[in-house]
Amino acid sequence: MPMPHRTQQQLIKRRLVGKDGAERIRELRAILAELPGYRNGPYGDLRKWVEGELDATRTRKKVVHRDSIAVRREGAAQIALVGAPNAGKSSLLQALSAIQIRTGDYAFTTTRPIAATTRLGGVLVQLVEIPGLIEGAAEDRGGGRALLGVLRNADAILFCHACDRPLEELETIRDEVAAAGIELPALVAATKCDEAPPPEHPELAVLPVSVLDDESLDRLRDELWAMTGLVRVHL
Repeated sequence: MPMPHRTQQQLIKRRLVGKDGAERIRELRAILAELPGYRNGPYGDLRKWVEGELDATRTRKKVVHRDSIAVRREGAAQIALVGAPNAGKSSLLQALSAIQIRTGDYAFTTTRPIAATTRLGGVLVQLVEIPGLIEGAAEDRGGGRALLGVLRNADAILFCHACDRPLEELETIRDEVAAAGIELPALVAATKCDEAPPPEHPELAVLPVSVLDDESLDRLRDELWAMTGLVRVHL
C-alpha cells in the first residue's frame, strides 16, 4: 500500500532541493518511474504535479541566478526568526533588541534578512529576521533558496506564528525548512496573543508572547537562552 500522497509529495520536494536543469529533469523522470500508475485520485494528482514540474523545467530559460544574501555573524550564537509573511517577526525583533526597523500590518514588509544583537543570559546573541517564507520556498519560490541559505547558518530557530492565523500556515513553513534539509533546535513564539488564544503544537513548545507585555518577552528571552545551549559563566 503506498504511503499517503502528501507525505510522498514532501519526500519528492526534498529530493528536488538544489537540483536544476538536466539534473532536475533526470530526478523527475526517476520519480515518475517510481510512482504508482494511478491516473485518478490523490496519486493521479501527484503524478500530474510531477509531470507539470518536468514540463516547467524543460521549458525554463537557462538563467543562472545567485542571490548573494549574507549575514555576518556576531555574538556567541545566532537565532533565526522564521515565519509566514506578517507573522509579527519584525515587531518581535524590535522588542527583543530595541533595533529600529520598519514594521507594517501587511505582508512582505521585510524583504531582506535583518540582524540585531540582544543580551541573553549576560551574553550577546544575534537575532536574524528571515523575510516571510511561502509555500515552495525550498524550490526557490519567492527567492526562498537564498533565505533558507541564511537560515542554514543559524544555531536555532524561533518560529513566529500569529495567533489569529491557522496552524496550517506554520506547518507549511516547517515543511519548507524540512524540505531544505535544515534541522535545528526550535521554539514557537505565538505572536499577537493579545488578539487570539495561542495554538497547541504536538511537537514544539509554544510560548505566547506580546510585544506589549514585558513579562512575556522576559519569558521568551529565558527560553531563547536555554535553546542556545550556552552556559553562563560567573567570574
